[in-house]
Amino acid sequence: MLKKIFVTMSMILLLTITILSCSDDSNPTDPVASFLTLTSPIGGEILMPDSTEIITWNDNIDEDIRIELYKNSLLNLIIVESTDSIGTYEWLIPADIEEGLDYKIRIISVDDSILFDESDNNFKITSVSSVTITEPNGGEIWNVGGQRSVKWNYNSKGKVKIELYKNNTFYQTLKDSADNVGTYEWLIPMDLPQESDYQIKITNVADDTITDMSDDFFSTSVPLVYLYDTSNIITNSEYKVQWYGNSNDSTNLNYFYCITTDTTMTDTQAEAALVGLWDTTLNNYADVSFPMEKLNSTELFIDSTTYIDTVEAIEVTRKVVFSKFFVYGIDDFGAVSEVKSKVFGRMNQRPKFPMVTSTTFGINGFDQYWFTIGSDSAALVLPNATAFWEPIGFRWMGDDPDGPEVDLEFRWELWALDAAGVDIEVISQSSGWSESYISTYFSDVLYNYSPEGEYSFRVWVRDDALEEAENHATVNFSVFAPQLDRGILYVDDTDDDNFNSTSYTEYTGNPDGTEVNAMYEQFLQDAGYEADAANLLQDYDVYDFVLPAPDQLYQPSLKVLSSYRMVIIATEDRTRSTGINYAIYKEQLTDYMNIGGKVMIIGHSAILLNDLYINHYEEPVTDVFDNPGSLMNFDMLTFFYDYFGISEYTTGESKTHFTQVLYDIGHPLNPADFYLTDNYDFIGVTPHIDIADIGISELKVDSTQVNKFWKDYVTPLGPYPEVVFELALKENGSVLTGIPVFETHKGETVFEYKSIYDLPFEAGSDSTTIDIDLVHQLNWYNPASDATENLSGPILRKSGTIATRYQADNDQFRTAFIGFPLVFMDNSGGKVSDMFSAMIDWFDLENDPADNWKKK
Repeated sequence: MLKKIFVTMSMILLLTITILSCSDDSNPTDPVASFLTLTSPIGGEILMPDSTEIITWNDNIDEDIRIELYKNSLLNLIIVESTDSIGTYEWLIPADIEEGLDYKIRIISVDDSILFDESDNNFKITSVSSVTITEPNGGEIWNVGGQRSVKWNYNSKGKVKIELYKNNTFYQTLKDSADNVGTYEWLIPMDLPQESDYQIKITNVADDTITDMSDDFFSTSVPLVYLYDTSNIITNSEYKVQWYGNSNDSTNLNYFYCITTDTTMTDTQAEAALVGLWDTTLNNYADVSFPMEKLNSTELFIDSTTYIDTVEAIEVTRKVVFSKFFVYGIDDFGAVSEVKSKVFGRMNQRPKFPMVTSTTFGINGFDQYWFTIGSDSAALVLPNATAFWEPIGFRWMGDDPDGPEVDLEFRWELWALDAAGVDIEVISQSSGWSESYISTYFSDVLYNYSPEGEYSFRVWVRDDALEEAENHATVNFSVFAPQLDRGILYVDDTDDDNFNSTSYTEYTGNPDGTEVNAMYEQFLQDAGYEADAANLLQDYDVYDFVLPAPDQLYQPSLKVLSSYRMVIIATEDRTRSTGINYAIYKEQLTDYMNIGGKVMIIGHSAILLNDLYINHYEEPVTDVFDNPGSLMNFDMLTFFYDYFGISEYTTGESKTHFTQVLYDIGHPLNPADFYLTDNYDFIGVTPHIDIADIGISELKVDSTQVNKFWKDYVTPLGPYPEVVFELALKENGSVLTGIPVFETHKGETVFEYKSIYDLPFEAGSDSTTIDIDLVHQLNWYNPASDATENLSGPILRKSGTIATRYQADNDQFRTAFIGFPLVFMDNSGGKVSDMFSAMIDWFDLENDPADNWKKK
């Protein structure tokens, strides 16, 4: 039925005004458009004069309606001027009405004539009695087993007989005497042959001349369902079984399916045997769960085999459980297809052991399932997570040889162990099995149970057949809590091998480690600290830094560091090839600072890349730490940059040459600028103007210390065995080269670089001898006056920061970096010792850094 809906312009205007007038706070009800829809007669009917016809319609209006009769699109008569809009009206067709084939009914709102509807097609009014079959009238396909409506139009009185004809021959009577109401519900017998030459005949029982037959043949059929011919071996519990169906009569099919592990059940037995167990879908597929145990049966058929997994080099048991899948379809009229079935074998292999990973312990368990983390690699544990520390955690995944689509479940347990590694008890665990268990983190459970404990974390996995892996994953580990209750740990990073070993005879200026330790111990004592002090916060300990053996952590470990409020690392060597590699050791130091530890590093070689060689010259090089092209071989952003506030450094010029005697004999290693060998730059440091509050003073290089540790090259060189090459630095001005300066992006400058070129000289002089109150005199040269060399610029002058300190936000940690070795500085009058004490005081060791995270 074609529905006509008309809305007046006044209604449109009213709707527009209503919408525009609604404020943001209003909740107007959306208006519903008025409608009238005629439902009978709509076309094709045969009506008789002097008979009653029921006119019906649907509407949502309250006003009355007018009903009109049209013939050949012209108004023929007004059936009723106004009647209640109740959806029905009995029309007595006039006895003298003109007969015709071109009539229509129109219904109209009496309040709004634009709102109306009329018959979709013409109907007939005639005094000649008749019956006309409308369904099936030829070409239809009706499925056996379904209930279909035989329909006809009529204007005759009395009962009708309904018959079925086949190939133009009477076949059977459907109804001897049926009410002449225009429809009859026919349940098509299942045993009716599926042919294409059927017709329906309807005859008035009282007058057999009033009769009609389908204009053409219709067919009978049955719905068809077939399963796709796919592999019958599946490897996961849920599998998409697909089929295709055809109702043959252009109607929908509703599919019913079921599964059983009784593979002996026949298709004809299934519908009754599995009653109440069938699922239904309108799709031509279903995600079916295939079991590994009995389902809807007392039978279970299993095939088990063992094969060799060439990848894992192990024997694997492969079990196949067989199930039978059934499906059939029912069309919209109740016709049922045949039941179709297929046997599937679900193959299952045990999953691989869980693969556990942990950034805390640096494990990646793709190739092993058992880990024992040594006590030297114990993990730091705090009572709660902080902005700098995350709880100890594990992640894991599974691998099933049956395929990635298999759903795996996991469970885990955390065990406390005794000192011998024997299980004590489960202190935390998952709540059974779950697919969602893929990670876990422990915040307070470890700390509260025992912050100095031994533990074992274990993960199990099972597949969708509820079979567990042969092995579960285990990680045995230790934890420790930071104490931060002792004073200072002094770490000696001065390498005696560099001083004594003949392998490093071309490296220069490395002091004796014993003397360095004695100096720093004296500094610590002058600052008020004692070895083995009764007051732990006034205690200091000395740690000789050692390189780790393979697969061991750098020492001292984080556990050792975390016992102290402050760590001092002294790298007094001028150059070195061994010692602390901050690319690795920064991990322990970073973790230590993240829990509030305070660090001071002394000595420029902590940031220098290249060693200083005898008879070698290098121009200054600038390296920006956060530059992707940085010369540094590790990420400075997470250590010197973020924790010390150093953004870049510039190496001083390096000039560690032989004396002029080498030039005189013409050795090829002699530098071109040999005559500048007295021009050593660094002579000391000057306190920054903004740092005077800590009471430090200017420091100068101690010539006697330089000469004491600066060795001659005593090994005969090449074709000159009779020559012992003395270093030009000795007895020619005791200052240092290669001392770097650096820029800071946070923190504050403590000392600034002081160069020989910061000293006064005679104007217009190409060279000036300057007495700086030390043992020797220094010769200042103006290389720009030498046209052959034309040396000038930054290689002869240094400036900028040489020591800095930094206090992190909320005093999370404090750091300082002193970029020159203190052993070479003049401590007369205790100036170096006083500076050291002032720096220690700034670190405020009385303040417990653990307060930053204990209160969280």
